[in-house]
Amino acid sequence: MKTFELKKGVEEIKNRVIESKKSPVLIGIAGGSASGKGYISKMLAKILNGKVIGLDEYNLGRENIKDNNFDSVDAYDIELLKSHLKLLKQNIKIGKPVYDFKLSKRIGYEEFAPCNFVIVEGFLLFNDKLTDEFDFKIFVDSSPDVRLQRRIKRDIAERGSTEESVKRRWFRDAEPAFKKFVEPQRRFADFIIVND
Repeated sequence: MKTFELKKGVEEIKNRVIESKKSPVLIGIAGGSASGKGYISKMLAKILNGKVIGLDEYNLGRENIKDNNFDSVDAYDIELLKSHLKLLKQNIKIGKPVYDFKLSKRIGYEEFAPCNFVIVEGFLLFNDKLTDEFDFKIFVDSSPDVRLQRRIKRDIAERGSTEESVKRRWFRDAEPAFKKFVEPQRRFADFIIVND
C-alpha cells in the first residue's frame, strides 16, 4: 500500500490502471464521509474517460433504513451493486438506481453502459461482499475536522439539511461508523490518497 498526496496519487493511479491493460477496469474508492471520494472519482473519470457509480445511488431510502442510520452497510443494496459490478465486468449494461437525496428515496433507474474504466465510490465499499470485485482499491484519508466541515457544506447545499442536523448525524452515526467500519477498510487499499 502506497500513500500519496492528492495530485501525485491520482497521477500514479492513472499510470498503474493504464499499464494494467485490462478492460474493463473496476476502481473502488473508499474513505470517510466527505473525504473527497466523489471529487477524486470525477478526476479519475475525466483523466481516464471513465464513468462513476456512487454507493449512495444504492441507498435503500429512509423508509427501509433501520433507526434512520444512513451510515450503516445495512442502508445500501449491496447485493444489487455486487451483481451490477459483475455484469459490468462482462461488458453488460445495467439499470443503475437513481437516488434523490432530498426525498430520501430511489426514484427510478437509468441505463449505465459499460466502459473501459468504471470508478465506484462509497464509504463502505471494501466490505466482505464487494472488496474482491475491484481491480484497484483506493482509500481517501482526510482529518475528521476537514470531513465534518465539508459534510456540513455539502449536505446544506445539496441535500436540504441544516447544520444542526448534519452535526447530530455526524456525531451519532457518521464518526462512530467511520471508526468501526470505514477506517478498517484502509488495510485493503492498494493506494492511500491524503486529501486534507
